[in-house]
Amino acid sequence: MTAEALKKQLKSRKDPGAMPDWGISTGSTLLNLACTGRPDVGMLARRYYLWVGDPGSGKTFITLTTLAEAANNPRFKGYSIIFHNAEEGAQMDFPRFFGKNMADRLQPPNASLSNPVHPTCLEDFYDTMAEWLQNGPCVYLLDSMDVLVPRAWLKKLEKDRRASAKGKEVGGSYGTEKARINSDRLRQVPGLLKAHDSILIVISQSRENIGFDAMFNPKTRGGGKAMTFYSSLELWTRVEGHYKKKVGEYQLEQGVKCGVRVKRNRITGRDRSVQVPIFHSYGIDDLGGCVDWLMAVGHWKMGKGGIDAGEFKIIAHRERLVRFIEEEKKQNELRLIVTDKWQEIEEAAELKREKRYE
Repeated sequence: MTAEALKKQLKSRKDPGAMPDWGISTGSTLLNLACTGRPDVGMLARRYYLWVGDPGSGKTFITLTTLAEAANNPRFKGYSIIFHNAEEGAQMDFPRFFGKNMADRLQPPNASLSNPVHPTCLEDFYDTMAEWLQNGPCVYLLDSMDVLVPRAWLKKLEKDRRASAKGKEVGGSYGTEKARINSDRLRQVPGLLKAHDSILIVISQSRENIGFDAMFNPKTRGGGKAMTFYSSLELWTRVEGHYKKKVGEYQLEQGVKCGVRVKRNRITGRDRSVQVPIFHSYGIDDLGGCVDWLMAVGHWKMGKGGIDAGEFKIIAHRERLVRFIEEEKKQNELRLIVTDKWQEIEEAAELKREKRYE
């Protein structure tokens, strides 16, 4: 099935709501459906998205895959693709996992700016992003908000160093300053993104919550409430398991089962959770994730010789089935099967009432 045929079939399916025609896939069909109700788009243009998650849960890998999708999407041909790698944590082989096209187009935040940018200064992040937007449309990824600190904190740090060198006492911290700056500056972001057809993705690390609220919300994050308030989607990731393979006498880990919960959703209003397989040697396993989900919801069953994939008239174990789908070029057919089943489940959960308003 061609990409054009896929688009025609998608148009005939239930429209999850009035949305712009363009956006970026996350690289996972299931995650796209959880975010927008569409298999081809997970992040719509003109919006800001917040990713929160545990260390090693795949949030950086998924968001970088999203940049790769943008780099290979004709709709984003004239876009700048900015990776503000404040953590300096993403050190994987970019051409291998995300393609040469993405690696060639990826730019650091200060690539075309005349003024030097402090990579971990919070105000510099906002100023730099605004300048990129004014220069043209862009997809901007910040990894992560936790590393950024207010400019006043940097000045205080230098002042404290000088005072400490002289044996003097140092003052307290600027604990609430970051939340205040985010509140002031983030309110301008949605308008800027809409005006320039751009996308902002911000990563934040999860933290263990403490106090009374911990029994209801064991995880929290820093940066203040504005980060959630202005986001179109707030996604939380965690490790739900591992893929392992026995090689000789060794049991080696192959990858992680990344659980993603769409905790806040201004696009469809639905709180949905999916599992995204990420392999260390391959990246996001979209097709394998689709197969796993069809098994989990009972659409496909495990038979004597493996998974009974009725639509493809084959019974095979997971890896062999995925290879068959690739070899026979049935990737889009698999995505349509998943989309139909997803919408069937969503419709079954709907409240069957007459419309209050025409």
